[in-house]
Amino acid sequence: MNRKVAFGEKQVYTLDNTYADIVEGPVGDHVKMLIGTLMFNNESILSLIPGNAHDKTWREIAETVRTPWDMPFDSQEIVDAANLSIEIFDENKWEIRSLWKEGQEVLFDNTKSGVCLFTPVMRPEEKRPGVIICPGGAYVTLAMVNEGFGVANRFYEHGYRPYILRYRRLPNLFPAQQEDLTLALLHVFANAERDGVKADDLMIAGFSAGGHLCSSTVTMIDTMKERVLTELEKDARVECYRKICPMPQKMTLGYAVTEADSSLMGKLCPDRDKRDEYASYRHVSSGMPKTYAWACEDDRLVPVRNTVEWAEAMQRAGNPCLLHIYPTGGHGIACGYGTSAEGWMDEMFEYM
Repeated sequence: MNRKVAFGEKQVYTLDNTYADIVEGPVGDHVKMLIGTLMFNNESILSLIPGNAHDKTWREIAETVRTPWDMPFDSQEIVDAANLSIEIFDENKWEIRSLWKEGQEVLFDNTKSGVCLFTPVMRPEEKRPGVIICPGGAYVTLAMVNEGFGVANRFYEHGYRPYILRYRRLPNLFPAQQEDLTLALLHVFANAERDGVKADDLMIAGFSAGGHLCSSTVTMIDTMKERVLTELEKDARVECYRKICPMPQKMTLGYAVTEADSSLMGKLCPDRDKRDEYASYRHVSSGMPKTYAWACEDDRLVPVRNTVEWAEAMQRAGNPCLLHIYPTGGHGIACGYGTSAEGWMDEMFEYM
């Protein structure tokens, strides 16, 4: 499967490297940061690899190790993370911006100190549209590699300036995540001139739980802005942000969660009486961003009705929305390479 995730052409690590080369090597800590939030039963996904396989190549691991959901271990994800870590932390091709603690070092934890935007280091010669990308991961994990950097690469190639949001997950409850995205929107709008971004052409793009984050945030954007301003308190940015409307002009939803009756939503919003607030499709009103929404019919993790219900609600409210349900591809396929959804980004770019 063709999965280009890096901006550069140099691929230092390949499937022929061993577990020890990457996880126990010089990029190990950064790789764990990028994929270490991928958890299963409160353990890192790397724990699926037995100790006697640490001298095996990633190609061999993919052939012999299976996940609890009966899929081959995705070794390419680890290799991609290793190469990305070089671009981000060694070659400084990406800028990392702390959002709640502006100007401070990002701690990469699960608090406000870890909330940040990744954006490529650029010297824009002309203004570009911008996009804030919200990877999925059930609000427990962050699929930073394929749904973050892989998608960002496609947007970059198409003339966008991409930003990848690293937001808070469980045990942080709603609306911490919606506050993080709203703050990211305020930041990008406020810095549009410096970043060479068209302030009238900003998109948010979310996948799975990241799609829920996007769709729920736009339905409560004014409330979230006030919460962010209150939490920033005496921060010097408050007066600037107070003048900004953080509503994006466009939105892309990939196999998004838009309902609130799942066990996941119960964990994020224990108060059952408030849970309906986060069923985003029920709160669509006029003035929502122009949306491209897509999913796959055979998605067994997030039922396709989540996407259909959002599109139908958009239509009822008179908002522009293009819906595309692909026959196969399942869940978590990001750019869709090698599936029936492989062309979704081309169709989205044309529609937008």
